[in-house]
Amino acid sequence: MKVSNLVDISSANKSFTVKNTAMRNRLLLFPILLLLAYTQTFAQVSNNDRLIKQAAIGYKLQFDANYSQAISKAKEKGWPLTIKRKDGELAMLAGIDFFGLPLYVSSYNNTIAAATTRANQL
Repeated sequence: MKVSNLVDISSANKSFTVKNTAMRNRLLLFPILLLLAYTQTFAQVSNNDRLIKQAAIGYKLQFDANYSQAISKAKEKGWPLTIKRKDGELAMLAGIDFFGLPLYVSSYNNTIAAATTRANQL
């Protein structure tokens, strides 16, 4: 009878060790996941600000040069600087394309969509 008691105690002790190890693994898993989420969040913040600013300045200079060419060509060829359509849409000269044709940026006047989304009440 004592032998069976020893066997029961040893098997109970093994299960306690297994439960204890599983609990320890769960407790270690949570901080590791939290640390990974933290590093992923801040990994997306780092960027090269100087490079972005230089690119922005380059694009601004390119846009200004293209717009000034469009203004001078509009005077030469009689293109309108703004176009107002019957439906209220407004288009403004923004530049010229690779073929030398005018590029217009236009607004879209959709008052029905604005009324249904209550944008007019903002």
